[in-house]
Amino acid sequence: MEEDKSKVKPRRPRGSGSLFKTDRSRFWICGYRHNGRTVHESTKEVDRRRAEAFLRGKLTAVDDGTLPSRSQKDTTVDQLFALIEPNYELKRNRSFPRIEQQWRLHLKPELTKILGSDLRATKLTTDSLDAYILKRREQGASLGCVRNELALLRRMYRLGSEKAKIRFIPKFTLPGSYDDNTREVKFTDEEFERLESEVLRTSNFPLLVFIRAARNLGWRSGELRKMKVNQFEVADSVATLPRTGSKNKKARRIRLTKSMAAMFRALADGKSPDDLLFVIPDFYERWQQACIAAGLGELRCRRCGRATMPNTQKAKLPKVRGLCKARWCPTCAEPKGNREIMYEGRIPHDLRRTAATDMSNALVPDRVICDTVGFSVAMLKRYHIGDEEQTGRGQTQLEAWRKARAEERAAALTASKLSTTYEQPAPKAVQNAVPEKLVN
Repeated sequence: MEEDKSKVKPRRPRGSGSLFKTDRSRFWICGYRHNGRTVHESTKEVDRRRAEAFLRGKLTAVDDGTLPSRSQKDTTVDQLFALIEPNYELKRNRSFPRIEQQWRLHLKPELTKILGSDLRATKLTTDSLDAYILKRREQGASLGCVRNELALLRRMYRLGSEKAKIRFIPKFTLPGSYDDNTREVKFTDEEFERLESEVLRTSNFPLLVFIRAARNLGWRSGELRKMKVNQFEVADSVATLPRTGSKNKKARRIRLTKSMAAMFRALADGKSPDDLLFVIPDFYERWQQACIAAGLGELRCRRCGRATMPNTQKAKLPKVRGLCKARWCPTCAEPKGNREIMYEGRIPHDLRRTAATDMSNALVPDRVICDTVGFSVAMLKRYHIGDEEQTGRGQTQLEAWRKARAEERAAALTASKLSTTYEQPAPKAVQNAVPEKLVN
Protein backbone atom coordinates (compact mmCIF):
# COMPACT_ATOMS: atom_id res chain seq x y z
CA MET A 1 0.00 0.00 0.00
CA GLU A 2 2.83 2.36 0.79
CA GLU A 3 4.34 1.78 -2.66
CA ASP A 4 0.99 2.58 -4.31
CA LYS A 5 0.63 5.87 -2.38
CA SER A 6 4.12 6.94 -3.41
CA LYS A 7 3.23 6.52 -7.07
CA VAL A 8 0.16 8.82 -6.82
CA LYS A 9 0.87 12.32 -8.29
CA PRO A 10 0.41 15.24 -5.87
CA ARG A 11 -2.77 17.24 -6.36
CA ARG A 12 -2.53 20.78 -7.68
CA PRO A 13 -3.27 23.59 -5.20
CA ARG A 14 -6.87 24.72 -5.10
CA GLY A 15 -7.49 27.63 -7.47
CA SER A 16 -4.44 26.92 -9.66
CA GLY A 17 -6.48 25.38 -12.51
CA SER A 18 -5.81 22.12 -14.28
CA LEU A 19 -3.56 20.96 -17.07
CA PHE A 20 -4.00 17.71 -18.97
CA LYS A 21 -3.73 16.00 -22.34
CA THR A 22 -6.19 14.00 -24.42
CA ASP A 23 -5.78 11.41 -27.12
CA ARG A 24 -7.40 13.67 -29.69
CA SER A 25 -4.81 16.47 -29.51
CA ARG A 26 -1.08 16.80 -29.06
CA PHE A 27 -1.51 20.13 -27.25
CA TRP A 28 -1.96 20.62 -23.53
CA ILE A 29 -5.49 21.53 -22.38
CA CYS A 30 -5.91 23.97 -19.49
CA GLY A 31 -8.94 24.34 -17.25
CA TYR A 32 -9.94 27.22 -14.97
CA ARG A 33 -13.04 28.74 -13.37
CA HIS A 34 -14.52 31.91 -14.84
CA ASN A 35 -17.90 33.51 -14.07
CA GLY A 36 -19.02 30.45 -12.09
CA ARG A 37 -18.28 27.88 -14.78
CA THR A 38 -15.32 25.70 -15.76
CA VAL A 39 -13.62 26.71 -18.99
CA HIS A 40 -11.44 24.26 -20.95
CA GLU A 41 -9.17 25.80 -23.54
CA SER A 42 -6.31 24.55 -25.69
CA THR A 43 -2.98 26.15 -24.88
CA LYS A 44 -1.61 25.51 -28.41
CA GLU A 45 1.58 24.40 -26.69
CA VAL A 46 3.36 21.03 -26.72
CA ASP A 47 5.86 21.92 -23.98
CA ARG A 48 4.43 21.63 -20.45
CA ARG A 49 6.35 24.64 -19.13
CA ARG A 50 4.90 26.91 -21.81
CA ALA A 51 1.46 25.46 -21.14
CA GLU A 52 1.90 26.28 -17.43
CA ALA A 53 2.82 29.86 -18.35
CA PHE A 54 -0.28 30.08 -20.55
CA LEU A 55 -2.46 28.86 -17.68
CA ARG A 56 -0.92 31.33 -15.24
CA GLY A 57 -1.71 34.15 -17.68
CA LYS A 58 -5.34 33.05 -17.85
CA LEU A 59 -5.61 32.86 -14.06
CA THR A 60 -4.09 36.31 -13.70
CA ALA A 61 -6.59 37.72 -16.22
CA VAL A 62 -9.44 36.09 -14.25
CA ASP A 63 -8.21 37.63 -10.99
CA ASP A 64 -7.78 41.10 -12.60
CA GLY A 65 -11.18 40.94 -14.28
CA THR A 66 -9.72 41.52 -17.75
CA LEU A 67 -10.59 38.12 -19.20
CA PRO A 68 -13.53 38.50 -21.62
CA SER A 69 -16.47 36.17 -21.37
CA ARG A 70 -17.77 34.12 -24.28
CA SER A 71 -20.39 36.74 -25.13
CA GLN A 72 -17.77 39.48 -25.01
CA LYS A 73 -15.54 37.51 -27.36
CA ASP A 74 -18.39 37.32 -29.87
CA THR A 75 -19.05 41.10 -29.80
CA THR A 76 -18.57 42.67 -33.22
CA VAL A 77 -17.61 46.19 -34.17
CA ASP A 78 -21.07 46.57 -35.77
CA GLN A 79 -22.65 46.02 -32.35
CA LEU A 80 -20.36 48.65 -30.85
CA PHE A 81 -21.39 51.18 -33.51
CA ALA A 82 -25.05 50.48 -32.69
CA LEU A 83 -24.34 52.03 -29.26
CA ILE A 84 -23.41 55.39 -30.82
CA GLU A 85 -26.84 56.54 -31.99
CA PRO A 86 -28.62 56.18 -28.59
CA ASN A 87 -25.67 57.92 -26.95
CA TYR A 88 -25.84 60.83 -29.41
CA GLU A 89 -29.61 61.14 -28.89
CA LEU A 90 -29.06 61.22 -25.14
CA LYS A 91 -26.43 63.94 -25.47
CA ARG A 92 -28.50 65.78 -28.13
CA ASN A 93 -25.65 65.78 -30.62
CA ARG A 94 -26.67 66.62 -34.18
CA SER A 95 -23.66 65.18 -36.00
CA PHE A 96 -24.83 61.56 -36.22
CA PRO A 97 -25.45 61.68 -40.02
CA ARG A 98 -21.81 62.66 -40.55
CA ILE A 99 -20.68 59.96 -38.08
CA GLU A 100 -22.78 57.34 -39.86
CA GLN A 101 -21.25 58.37 -43.19
CA GLN A 102 -17.71 57.99 -41.81
CA TRP A 103 -18.57 54.51 -40.54
CA ARG A 104 -20.32 53.36 -43.72
CA LEU A 105 -17.82 54.73 -46.26
CA HIS A 106 -14.45 54.42 -44.53
CA LEU A 107 -14.30 52.62 -41.19
CA LYS A 108 -16.37 49.53 -41.90
CA PRO A 109 -14.91 48.69 -45.36
CA GLU A 110 -11.31 49.07 -44.19
CA LEU A 111 -11.86 47.23 -40.88
CA THR A 112 -13.47 44.37 -42.81
CA LYS A 113 -10.25 43.99 -44.80
CA ILE A 114 -8.12 44.14 -41.64
CA LEU A 115 -10.21 42.16 -39.12
CA GLY A 116 -12.04 39.84 -41.49
CA SER A 117 -15.70 39.49 -42.38
CA ASP A 118 -16.77 38.62 -38.81
CA LEU A 119 -15.49 42.00 -37.48
CA ARG A 120 -14.71 40.64 -34.00
CA ALA A 121 -14.03 43.57 -31.66
CA THR A 122 -11.34 41.60 -29.81
CA LYS A 123 -9.25 41.35 -32.99
CA LEU A 124 -8.51 45.06 -33.09
CA THR A 125 -4.93 45.75 -32.01
CA THR A 126 -2.49 48.63 -32.17
CA ASP A 127 -0.90 47.12 -35.29
CA SER A 128 -4.27 46.99 -37.05
CA LEU A 129 -4.88 50.65 -36.13
CA ASP A 130 -1.51 51.61 -37.60
CA ALA A 131 -2.38 49.66 -40.76
CA TYR A 132 -5.69 51.54 -40.98
CA ILE A 133 -3.93 54.93 -40.66
CA LEU A 134 -1.43 54.06 -43.41
CA LYS A 135 -4.19 52.79 -45.70
CA ARG A 136 -6.29 55.92 -45.29
CA ARG A 137 -3.27 58.15 -45.89
CA GLU A 138 -2.53 56.24 -49.10
CA GLN A 139 -6.10 56.93 -50.19
CA GLY A 140 -5.47 60.67 -49.82
CA ALA A 141 -7.35 61.26 -46.56
CA SER A 142 -6.10 64.17 -44.47
CA LEU A 143 -4.83 63.72 -40.93
CA GLY A 144 -7.90 65.55 -39.65
CA CYS A 145 -10.23 63.00 -41.26
CA VAL A 146 -8.18 60.09 -39.90
CA ARG A 147 -8.20 61.57 -36.40
CA ASN A 148 -11.97 62.00 -36.51
CA GLU A 149 -12.49 58.42 -37.67
CA LEU A 150 -10.21 57.01 -34.97
CA ALA A 151 -11.92 59.18 -32.37
CA LEU A 152 -15.25 57.64 -33.43
CA LEU A 153 -13.77 54.13 -33.14
CA ARG A 154 -12.38 54.94 -29.69
CA ARG A 155 -15.76 56.23 -28.59
CA MET A 156 -17.36 52.97 -29.76
CA TYR A 157 -14.96 50.87 -27.69
CA ARG A 158 -15.40 53.04 -24.61
CA LEU A 159 -19.18 52.74 -24.83
CA GLY A 160 -18.78 48.98 -25.26
CA SER A 161 -16.67 48.85 -22.11
CA GLU A 162 -19.26 50.86 -20.17
CA LYS A 163 -22.04 48.52 -21.33
CA ALA A 164 -19.91 45.42 -20.50
CA LYS A 165 -19.86 44.39 -24.15
CA ILE A 166 -16.07 44.15 -24.18
CA ARG A 167 -13.28 44.08 -21.62
CA PHE A 168 -10.16 45.06 -23.55
CA ILE A 169 -9.77 48.50 -25.15
CA PRO A 170 -6.76 48.89 -27.49
CA LYS A 171 -4.53 51.90 -27.14
CA PHE A 172 -5.59 54.51 -29.67
CA THR A 173 -2.62 56.62 -30.78
CA LEU A 174 -4.00 59.41 -32.92
CA PRO A 175 -1.80 61.11 -35.52
CA GLY A 176 0.25 63.83 -33.89
CA SER A 177 -0.87 66.88 -35.87
CA TYR A 178 -3.28 68.06 -38.50
CA ASP A 179 -2.39 68.84 -42.08
CA ASP A 180 -1.95 72.51 -42.83
CA ASN A 181 -5.22 72.65 -44.74
CA THR A 182 -6.88 75.57 -42.93
CA ARG A 183 -9.05 77.40 -45.44
CA GLU A 184 -8.05 81.06 -45.56
CA VAL A 185 -10.32 82.25 -48.37
CA LYS A 186 -12.48 85.32 -47.95
CA PHE A 187 -14.40 87.62 -50.25
CA THR A 188 -12.86 90.89 -51.31
CA ASP A 189 -15.14 93.87 -51.89
CA GLU A 190 -14.83 93.50 -55.65
CA GLU A 191 -15.59 89.75 -55.55
CA PHE A 192 -18.64 90.26 -53.35
CA GLU A 193 -19.96 92.97 -55.68
CA ARG A 194 -19.65 90.57 -58.63
CA LEU A 195 -21.52 87.85 -56.73
CA GLU A 196 -24.16 90.35 -55.62
CA SER A 197 -24.72 91.63 -59.15
CA GLU A 198 -25.07 88.07 -60.45
CA VAL A 199 -27.69 87.24 -57.80
CA LEU A 200 -29.52 90.47 -58.64
CA ARG A 201 -29.53 89.46 -62.31
CA THR A 202 -31.32 86.20 -61.44
CA SER A 203 -33.89 88.11 -59.31
CA ASN A 204 -33.39 85.71 -56.39
CA PHE A 205 -34.26 88.04 -53.52
CA PRO A 206 -34.00 85.46 -50.67
CA LEU A 207 -30.49 84.50 -51.84
CA LEU A 208 -29.54 88.17 -52.05
CA VAL A 209 -30.64 88.78 -48.46
CA PHE A 210 -28.86 85.59 -47.42
CA ILE A 211 -25.44 86.61 -48.77
CA ARG A 212 -25.75 90.11 -47.30
CA ALA A 213 -26.79 88.76 -43.91
CA ALA A 214 -24.01 86.17 -43.93
CA ARG A 215 -21.47 88.86 -44.77
CA ASN A 216 -22.72 91.21 -42.03
CA LEU A 217 -23.61 88.79 -39.23
CA GLY A 218 -21.12 86.02 -39.93
CA TRP A 219 -23.63 83.31 -39.03
CA ARG A 220 -23.30 79.81 -40.40
CA SER A 221 -25.19 78.83 -43.52
CA GLY A 222 -27.33 76.31 -41.65
CA GLU A 223 -28.16 78.81 -38.90
CA LEU A 224 -29.50 81.31 -41.42
CA ARG A 225 -31.35 78.83 -43.62
CA LYS A 226 -33.09 77.28 -40.58
CA MET A 227 -34.04 80.67 -39.19
CA LYS A 228 -37.78 81.14 -38.63
CA VAL A 229 -39.89 84.26 -38.84
CA ASN A 230 -40.43 84.40 -35.06
CA GLN A 231 -36.65 84.72 -34.60
CA PHE A 232 -36.81 88.22 -36.09
CA GLU A 233 -38.25 90.85 -33.77
CA VAL A 234 -39.77 93.40 -36.13
CA ALA A 235 -40.37 96.12 -33.54
CA ASP A 236 -36.78 96.15 -32.25
CA SER A 237 -35.08 95.07 -35.51
CA VAL A 238 -33.31 92.26 -33.63
CA ALA A 239 -32.33 88.88 -35.07
CA THR A 240 -32.23 86.11 -32.46
CA LEU A 241 -30.72 82.64 -32.49
CA PRO A 242 -31.79 80.25 -29.69
CA ARG A 243 -29.19 78.09 -28.02
CA THR A 244 -30.83 74.98 -29.47
CA GLY A 245 -30.08 76.21 -32.98
CA SER A 246 -26.52 77.29 -32.25
CA LYS A 247 -23.53 75.01 -32.65
CA ASN A 248 -21.82 76.27 -29.48
CA LYS A 249 -25.10 76.11 -27.48
CA LYS A 250 -25.08 79.88 -26.86
CA ALA A 251 -27.98 82.16 -27.76
CA ARG A 252 -27.39 85.29 -29.83
CA ARG A 253 -29.26 88.58 -30.17
CA ILE A 254 -28.07 90.97 -32.88
CA ARG A 255 -29.55 94.40 -33.58
CA LEU A 256 -29.69 94.82 -37.35
CA THR A 257 -28.97 97.93 -39.37
CA LYS A 258 -31.84 99.79 -41.01
CA SER A 259 -31.16 98.40 -44.48
CA MET A 260 -30.77 94.82 -43.23
CA ALA A 261 -33.88 95.08 -41.05
CA ALA A 262 -35.87 96.34 -44.05
CA MET A 263 -34.85 93.29 -46.10
CA PHE A 264 -35.75 90.96 -43.22
CA ARG A 265 -39.19 92.60 -42.99
CA ALA A 266 -39.71 92.04 -46.72
CA LEU A 267 -38.89 88.36 -46.31
CA ALA A 268 -41.17 87.97 -43.29
CA ASP A 269 -44.11 89.75 -44.92
CA GLY A 270 -47.08 87.41 -45.34
CA LYS A 271 -45.54 84.46 -43.48
CA SER A 272 -46.62 82.80 -40.26
CA PRO A 273 -44.28 82.84 -37.23
CA ASP A 274 -43.26 79.20 -37.69
CA ASP A 275 -42.37 79.54 -41.38
CA LEU A 276 -38.78 79.65 -42.57
CA LEU A 277 -37.46 83.13 -43.19
CA PHE A 278 -35.11 82.10 -46.02
CA VAL A 279 -36.86 79.85 -48.54
CA ILE A 280 -34.23 79.03 -51.17
CA PRO A 281 -34.95 75.83 -53.15
CA ASP A 282 -31.82 73.97 -54.33
CA PHE A 283 -29.64 76.30 -52.29
CA TYR A 284 -26.23 74.87 -53.17
CA GLU A 285 -27.13 74.59 -56.84
CA ARG A 286 -28.15 78.26 -56.94
CA TRP A 287 -24.98 79.18 -55.05
CA GLN A 288 -22.73 77.32 -57.48
CA GLN A 289 -24.50 78.84 -60.47
CA ALA A 290 -23.99 82.37 -59.12
CA CYS A 291 -20.33 81.79 -58.24
CA ILE A 292 -19.49 80.21 -61.59
CA ALA A 293 -21.22 83.03 -63.47
CA ALA A 294 -19.33 85.60 -61.35
CA GLY A 295 -15.99 83.91 -62.02
CA LEU A 296 -15.60 82.72 -58.41
CA GLY A 297 -15.86 78.98 -59.04
CA GLU A 298 -15.63 76.25 -61.64
CA LEU A 299 -16.50 72.61 -62.24
CA ARG A 300 -13.71 70.06 -62.45
CA CYS A 301 -13.53 66.44 -63.54
CA ARG A 302 -12.43 64.05 -60.79
CA ARG A 303 -10.57 61.85 -63.26
CA CYS A 304 -8.41 64.31 -65.16
CA GLY A 305 -8.68 67.36 -62.91
CA ARG A 306 -9.45 69.68 -65.85
CA ALA A 307 -12.16 72.30 -65.80
CA THR A 308 -15.41 71.09 -67.32
CA MET A 309 -18.14 72.85 -69.21
CA PRO A 310 -21.92 72.69 -68.73
CA ASN A 311 -23.68 69.98 -70.67
CA THR A 312 -25.75 72.60 -72.49
CA GLN A 313 -22.62 73.86 -74.30
CA LYS A 314 -22.24 70.59 -76.21
CA ALA A 315 -24.63 70.59 -79.13
CA LYS A 316 -24.68 66.83 -79.69
CA LEU A 317 -25.62 66.13 -76.05
CA PRO A 318 -29.18 66.73 -74.84
CA LYS A 319 -29.77 69.93 -72.92
CA VAL A 320 -30.57 69.33 -69.28
CA ARG A 321 -32.10 71.96 -67.05
CA GLY A 322 -29.80 73.10 -64.26
CA LEU A 323 -26.05 73.50 -64.27
CA CYS A 324 -25.50 70.79 -61.64
CA LYS A 325 -27.72 68.14 -63.24
CA ALA A 326 -25.51 67.04 -66.14
CA ARG A 327 -22.07 68.20 -67.27
CA TRP A 328 -19.52 67.42 -69.92
CA CYS A 329 -15.74 66.99 -69.62
CA PRO A 330 -13.85 68.17 -72.72
CA THR A 331 -10.72 66.16 -71.84
CA CYS A 332 -12.40 62.81 -71.20
CA ALA A 333 -14.81 63.55 -74.10
CA GLU A 334 -17.78 61.98 -72.38
CA PRO A 335 -20.66 63.16 -70.21
CA LYS A 336 -20.13 62.95 -66.46
CA GLY A 337 -22.58 62.51 -63.63
CA ASN A 338 -22.67 64.41 -60.35
CA ARG A 339 -20.33 61.92 -58.63
CA GLU A 340 -17.53 62.47 -61.14
CA ILE A 341 -17.79 66.25 -61.29
CA MET A 342 -16.69 68.39 -58.36
CA TYR A 343 -17.17 72.08 -57.68
CA GLU A 344 -14.19 74.22 -56.70
CA GLY A 345 -14.58 77.82 -55.67
CA ARG A 346 -16.20 80.03 -53.08
CA ILE A 347 -18.46 78.37 -50.50
CA PRO A 348 -21.06 79.99 -48.23
CA HIS A 349 -18.79 79.53 -45.19
CA ASP A 350 -16.33 82.00 -46.75
CA LEU A 351 -18.83 84.76 -45.98
CA ARG A 352 -18.53 83.90 -42.27
CA ARG A 353 -14.76 84.26 -42.46
CA THR A 354 -15.18 87.51 -44.38
CA ALA A 355 -17.46 88.95 -41.69
CA ALA A 356 -15.01 88.12 -38.90
CA THR A 357 -12.04 89.58 -40.77
CA ASP A 358 -13.88 92.76 -41.78
CA MET A 359 -15.06 93.36 -38.20
CA SER A 360 -11.49 92.97 -36.98
CA ASN A 361 -10.23 95.39 -39.65
CA ALA A 362 -12.92 97.84 -38.55
CA LEU A 363 -11.40 97.73 -35.02
CA VAL A 364 -14.47 96.03 -33.52
CA PRO A 365 -13.53 94.52 -30.11
CA ASP A 366 -12.83 90.80 -30.13
CA ARG A 367 -15.53 90.07 -27.56
CA VAL A 368 -18.17 91.79 -29.72
CA ILE A 369 -17.01 89.81 -32.77
CA CYS A 370 -17.29 86.54 -30.84
CA ASP A 371 -20.76 87.40 -29.54
CA THR A 372 -21.93 88.35 -33.04
CA VAL A 373 -20.43 85.54 -35.08
CA GLY A 374 -20.61 82.86 -32.39
CA PHE A 375 -17.20 81.38 -31.65
CA SER A 376 -14.45 81.60 -29.05
CA VAL A 377 -11.45 83.92 -29.04
CA ALA A 378 -9.19 81.01 -30.04
CA MET A 379 -11.37 80.35 -33.09
CA LEU A 380 -11.32 84.06 -33.89
CA LYS A 381 -7.53 83.90 -34.20
CA ARG A 382 -7.89 81.01 -36.64
CA TYR A 383 -10.55 82.73 -38.76
CA HIS A 384 -8.92 86.15 -38.71
CA ILE A 385 -6.91 86.88 -41.87
CA GLY A 386 -5.12 90.21 -41.85
CA ASP A 387 -4.95 92.05 -45.16
CA GLU A 388 -2.61 94.73 -46.46
CA GLU A 389 -4.88 97.48 -45.15
CA GLN A 390 -4.66 96.28 -41.56
CA THR A 391 -0.97 95.41 -41.71
CA GLY A 392 -0.25 98.77 -43.35
CA ARG A 393 -2.15 100.50 -40.55
CA GLY A 394 -0.04 98.61 -38.05
CA GLN A 395 3.20 99.62 -39.76
CA THR A 396 2.09 103.25 -39.83
CA GLN A 397 1.27 103.17 -36.12
CA LEU A 398 4.62 101.52 -35.36
CA GLU A 399 6.53 104.13 -37.36
CA ALA A 400 4.64 106.98 -35.69
CA TRP A 401 5.30 105.53 -32.25
CA ARG A 402 9.02 105.12 -32.95
CA LYS A 403 9.22 108.66 -34.33
CA ALA A 404 7.49 110.07 -31.25
CA ARG A 405 9.81 108.09 -28.97
CA ALA A 406 12.87 109.39 -30.85
CA GLU A 407 11.62 112.98 -30.52
CA GLU A 408 11.09 112.49 -26.79
CA ARG A 409 14.59 111.11 -26.36
CA ALA A 410 16.09 113.99 -28.40
CA ALA A 411 14.20 116.56 -26.32
CA ALA A 412 15.30 114.91 -23.09
CA LEU A 413 18.92 114.83 -24.27
CA THR A 414 18.84 118.53 -25.25
CA ALA A 415 17.33 119.47 -21.90
CA SER A 416 20.00 117.54 -20.04
CA LYS A 417 22.80 119.27 -22.02
CA LEU A 418 21.37 122.72 -21.30
CA SER A 419 21.01 122.02 -17.61
CA THR A 420 24.60 120.75 -17.45
CA THR A 421 25.91 123.91 -19.19
CA TYR A 422 24.15 126.41 -16.88
CA GLU A 423 24.58 124.54 -13.61
CA GLN A 424 28.30 123.62 -13.95
CA PRO A 425 30.35 125.47 -11.23
CA ALA A 426 33.34 127.71 -12.25
CA PRO A 427 36.93 126.52 -11.63
CA LYS A 428 38.68 127.64 -8.41
CA ALA A 429 41.34 129.62 -10.37
CA VAL A 430 38.59 131.66 -11.97
CA GLN A 431 36.83 132.15 -8.61
CA ASN A 432 40.06 133.44 -6.91
CA ALA A 433 41.04 135.73 -9.77
CA VAL A 434 40.66 139.44 -8.99
CA PRO A 435 38.93 141.55 -11.60
CA GLU A 436 41.25 143.90 -13.51
CA LYS A 437 39.10 146.96 -12.77
CA LEU A 438 39.48 146.46 -9.03
CA VAL A 439 43.31 146.21 -9.28
CA ASN A 440 43.55 149.58 -11.05
